[in-house]
Amino acid sequence: YYIPRIPGLASSPLPEILTESAEEISIGYIPQPSSECSRPAALEEQISLLRVDSSLSYVLMQPTGNQHHGIALTDAPQVAQAFINFRNRAFYNGDIQSVALMSKVLCSVAKDFGLMKEDVFQQLGKEYGATSSRIEAEIDNLKKNILPRLETMMEGRYERSDYAVVMRLS
Repeated sequence: YYIPRIPGLASSPLPEILTESAEEISIGYIPQPSSECSRPAALEEQISLLRVDSSLSYVLMQPTGNQHHGIALTDAPQVAQAFINFRNRAFYNGDIQSVALMSKVLCSVAKDFGLMKEDVFQQLGKEYGATSSRIEAEIDNLKKNILPRLETMMEGRYERSDYAVVMRLS
């Protein structure tokens, strides 16, 4: 099987995020939490929504009301696979680097739903226990090495609403 990789990621500070297991790169795979990690209620809700439809990569939630937007990244397989790897690492142990990398993709998708970067950071904060400033600081730390490659892979693919299959879940 083929595992898409972000070019140069093996020499980056995040080599452990990408996995070699075929089961673990499946979009429907959700890892059990690390023994040192307990999942907040918001993350358990995220996971339960993903279990309803295993084709979804993530679910964005409106800050007010109960409207949810299921996202299935389909247009850029390498970005989708990297996102799933980051998501699963964050699900496993709340890895802040993975959360920061996921936020870059989710923020670009959120625009189509009228969500702002702050809304995405607020949701991720509830799910992973990280403040917006902590996520921003981690993004700044990653800008030199990993994010330029991820953004190059995303270039031109996530600027319009045809980048993903979107479902209303509420």
